[in-house]
Amino acid sequence: MTDEFHSSDRIVLVSGARTPIGTYGGVFHETDAYELGAQAVTAALSRGGVEAEDVDEVIMGCISQNGPDAYNAREFR
Repeated sequence: MTDEFHSSDRIVLVSGARTPIGTYGGVFHETDAYELGAQAVTAALSRGGVEAEDVDEVIMGCISQNGPDAYNAREFR
């Protein structure tokens, strides 16, 4: 995959999922952001009936984050 975007490239939005909403120091306080993100990706694939091998790129973002992963935006390829 290249970093260039061509007008002939197809972009398909199949499904989406979000991570749970929690409170600071709550039930997810020992869960890393990437683990929650992996759960969201797994759920979106399942909901969309898509196999992981069929996905070229997933772009995720984070609205608000505390701790060592602050200001993270993840791109899974």
